[in-house]
Amino acid sequence: MLWTFKPDFELKLLFDDTLYLAGYNIVSTGGGNLGLLFHWYTVHVPRADYQLFIHVVDTQTGQMLGQIDEPLSKGTHPTTTWNSNEIVFETVTLPPNLAYGNACHCKLEMGLYQLKDGTRAFIKDDGQHPVGDHVDETIQ
Repeated sequence: MLWTFKPDFELKLLFDDTLYLAGYNIVSTGGGNLGLLFHWYTVHVPRADYQLFIHVVDTQTGQMLGQIDEPLSKGTHPTTTWNSNEIVFETVTLPPNLAYGNACHCKLEMGLYQLKDGTRAFIKDDGQHPVGDHVDETIQ
């Protein structure tokens, strides 16, 4: 697939054989806060509206620093309304203690789930190998 953009951090993950996460960029969301700009691609229209979860964990202490739990597209464009071959860019603001300049080495445990029953999306990598129900990504 030829894209005219490229995420700074490539992930190349497929969630439930429907949503492809090319990767993300780390961005400023204002007020010194960090955010992640996700690059989603709809392989097939999902049968479920997915929630995004991110657990922010300090890699040195193992302490959870915060979490994010929100519907993809903030609920304004639920995943069941995404079209095949649609590209969706979504920014998620990380907890304030991860602002630019803070010396924090963090691991993000990320995944998707269905709010109605808590079922997590199954993830495959670019080679169609199983990853599990979440992915760990280290940011510095």
